[in-house]
Amino acid sequence: MAQTTWTVDGTSLRNLAYNIESADGWDAYPGKRSSNPNIAFVQGEFSDPMKWYMSRDISLKLVVFDQSTGGGTGHPGGPRGQLQENVDTLLGLFYARDSLLDLRRMQANSAGSLIERQARVEVVDAFAVESTRRGDPMRTMVVQLRMPYPLWWELPLATQTEANITTTSNGFNIVAGGNAPASDMVVTFDATAAITDPRIEVDSTAEFVQYAGTVAAGSLLILDMHNRTAVLDDQVGGVLKADGGITFGHAWWMQIEPNATTAMTSTVQSASDYDLLIDRYDEWF
Repeated sequence: MAQTTWTVDGTSLRNLAYNIESADGWDAYPGKRSSNPNIAFVQGEFSDPMKWYMSRDISLKLVVFDQSTGGGTGHPGGPRGQLQENVDTLLGLFYARDSLLDLRRMQANSAGSLIERQARVEVVDAFAVESTRRGDPMRTMVVQLRMPYPLWWELPLATQTEANITTTSNGFNIVAGGNAPASDMVVTFDATAAITDPRIEVDSTAEFVQYAGTVAAGSLLILDMHNRTAVLDDQVGGVLKADGGITFGHAWWMQIEPNATTAMTSTVQSASDYDLLIDRYDEWF
């Protein structure tokens, strides 16, 4: 933990008012789910190769002190007042209604460089605020968090642009890091001139997503691979869901393998002019 710093919605959890004593589950391998079939009179079950990661649970144990974040001790309510204010601050920090918290950690990688990773989390269990003995100037606070999307995003967001494509087929490579498959990717067709039936494909797996229709000049087709949504945006305020015109080769649309070079191809029905933008993160267990 010595090399790791944590923030929640931009607030540091490592200062002189409160500090993380231990964190569990943040670097664990998330469980998997699948539809392994059971067959009568056959031992066990048959393994279905298509498996998906489940949500991840994180437990943070914090120690809360009776001084300010900068180490000050001049609280009007004295040490007890400062301690209670710090507890109240943390309770308010982790409270969120109808939204996810932005959890980030900064940690040294295997090369010794500091990298920042981000996750969206929700509080799934009540806080436990305890004191070990009467008059103790510290409290311990345990908060249980859940990552609905179980992988960490490495910041910053990587944007790759294939500009001024004027052919019907355009091949390119994505060089990804991380150690987990990246499925949280957004692909945008930015039409300089009108394009018809735009398609994006991973060459090695035949995973593809295609829109059956025309993207007018000056408009965007935005394909969200994780949420599996398609939006047409004319950039003048007219935004329409385009899901009805979408076909795809796999239920999960597509994903990029970690620590590898992935060959991809974008196609349109006839020669035109458009830019292709791919927004993605390197993702980590």
